[in-house]
Amino acid sequence: MRDFLEIGGVGGPILFLLSGLYLTFATGFIQFRRFPAAIRALFTKSEPSDGLSPGRALFISLGAVMGPGNLVGVAAAVAYGGPGAVFWMWFSGVIGMALRYAETALAAKYRDGMGGVMRRGLNAPGLARFFVTAGAVTSLLMADLTSSGVLARSLESHFSVPPLLTVFLLSLFTIPVILGGRERIAAISPFLVALITALYLVLSSLILFRAPDEARMALQSILHDAFSFRAAVFGTLPAALRHGIAKGIYSNECGIGSEPEISAACPAIPPARQGECAMLGPFLDTVVFCSLGGVLCVMSGESAPERMLPAVFERFYPHFGAFFIESILILLVYATVISWYFPGESFARSAFGETNLPLYRAGYLLTPLFAPFFSLDALYLFCDASIALMAFPSLAAILLLSPEVIRLSFRGAGCGSHRRR
Repeated sequence: MRDFLEIGGVGGPILFLLSGLYLTFATGFIQFRRFPAAIRALFTKSEPSDGLSPGRALFISLGAVMGPGNLVGVAAAVAYGGPGAVFWMWFSGVIGMALRYAETALAAKYRDGMGGVMRRGLNAPGLARFFVTAGAVTSLLMADLTSSGVLARSLESHFSVPPLLTVFLLSLFTIPVILGGRERIAAISPFLVALITALYLVLSSLILFRAPDEARMALQSILHDAFSFRAAVFGTLPAALRHGIAKGIYSNECGIGSEPEISAACPAIPPARQGECAMLGPFLDTVVFCSLGGVLCVMSGESAPERMLPAVFERFYPHFGAFFIESILILLVYATVISWYFPGESFARSAFGETNLPLYRAGYLLTPLFAPFFSLDALYLFCDASIALMAFPSLAAILLLSPEVIRLSFRGAGCGSHRRR
């Protein structure tokens, strides 16, 4: 699987890494210092008329980012970057928490997603228009088209399911959720995320408990490969660092500006509190979910990424493991497609106007049907290009407004917020 921002070569992941490190230090290690507050913010309640609660927004955000990359992408990172990639996946998840805090707190302050941050915070309406247009395109190409294509090819490879049948059924089951609007997405997406997480974490943890020696050896291999002098000399360390960090960024989408569109639907609670709750997303998605999968990939002993997780699950759960992984992949793709419509609709409304939303909605429902006609390489190229167009303006806005982020991180609830206009 191609790396996130491979279109920008190694520079993309490094830029995100340095930005996350800068925000981590500048905010006084916000992800550690305010982690207990983030847990408390998760349970902040709001009346239905006030919009989403921070906790529900977090679960919709997780539904959007917990896509096929959480399985296929993790295996690819281990296959091409070696066991050490898992450590750098952990690292990028922790660093990404600071980026997620920054983008969400800024969006909460200006009450209109990253587009509003660019219009009001930077006074750059042209950049905002470019960003929301890129966001609408990304919802179609990355969340909708690429996810559908990965699922279709996987089911064809493992169970000989015709790709056209896969994408047809995916579109068919998506229709009632999308037509039900944001309220139905907000009701279904958290349930799907909870189901996926519970099933995957329970069965994965049981494997670690059943094979503690293998798990310990896998962890030793991860740490050794991430830091060993031999790995640095023979070139596996740079590969591990690149693939691990790129996979972490691709998985949690920190800094690209999609999650703030969801958080903007929350009531006007203090921006710092909203940012604290949102930064749990990268922790749960990358530090917990993806990293656990990475350990299992190392334990599998397989070299082909498409065989890693099915092999280890099949070994511990005969005649069920491979089917379980494909079932989780189906749920992940479905959660991604319905959840990403939430920010996608906001981007489309800002980019094309309210009157064109029915056209965007129809395009979103029909896009998966085109996935079988593209190769995986083409789909990943579309994905990389669209995310890059969205990510770099978002990251520029975060860095330019980082003094505001720093003030919010230390003053917290004392900062005011602007109402959505």
